[in-house]
Amino acid sequence: MKRITVLTPTYNRAYILDNLYNSLISQTVKDFIWLVIDDGSTDGTKDKIESYKQENKIEINYIFQNNCGKYVAHNTGVTMSETELIVCVDSDDALYPNAIEKTLRFWKEHKNDDIAGIVSPKDMGGTSYFNNPPAKSTLLNLYNKQQLIGETMLVFRTDVLKKYLFPEIKGEKFMSESVIYNQIDQEYSLVVQNEYLYKAEYQKDGLTVNITKVHWKNPKTTLIMYKAIAAFQSNFFTAAKAYGSYLAWKEIRKLDECSLFTVKINVKIIGGLLLSHYRHLFERQKEELK
Repeated sequence: MKRITVLTPTYNRAYILDNLYNSLISQTVKDFIWLVIDDGSTDGTKDKIESYKQENKIEINYIFQNNCGKYVAHNTGVTMSETELIVCVDSDDALYPNAIEKTLRFWKEHKNDDIAGIVSPKDMGGTSYFNNPPAKSTLLNLYNKQQLIGETMLVFRTDVLKKYLFPEIKGEKFMSESVIYNQIDQEYSLVVQNEYLYKAEYQKDGLTVNITKVHWKNPKTTLIMYKAIAAFQSNFFTAAKAYGSYLAWKEIRKLDECSLFTVKINVKIIGGLLLSHYRHLFERQKEELK
């Protein structure tokens, strides 16, 4: 059995998949499965993947599902995976040729029951990097102590991810990855691999560059995101601001209370004082998006 799954949720990205595919067939070791979860593409993605499979250069599994959003596609991929490790690589990104080899070697040296996986910086032209990081840490602490700037490549144990699947909300197609990462942080640490193995490219149609619009289109999952940050964030003021955002978002979007996660009383008190500020912020956003 292969040791790691490269998981790629994708939607109408046939035009750019060659870059990722070429990076995978160039890997110095082939001890991985490329698992593509096609989230309802209508642009010939299936035919593109089938052409790759015909080349028989790497092991590829392809699964098609109705369009439900990246986070649901992520759940599908995690549920289907049987390898020890999973790394999620977006369809517009690529791995350096030695990424799989170095990752598997590093994991063999550092694997432990209290370690959920590996964190390394994404190569984004110098905007993501570590600043004197410890050997291991939670993701939240790395960001809170400013030992980590920017975005990351995250390699997780498959058994850990299977414990922390995204809650699925019918009709909403986006949920912040922080919802599951914050929960994992409560039980596990990550080991730090301080080198670039993953090259990221953001497209104009990507989720990240359109995040404010995405949140407004997905009110219930956004509410869950704010509640999760308020419940699990180790920085008190960040947690309080998230709870203020949660209260304001729930009010403006006319949503029911989110029953997931428990927020500390002191976070609720200070967050309540910030309600007015975030109400005005979201009202401004609403006007700007009209």
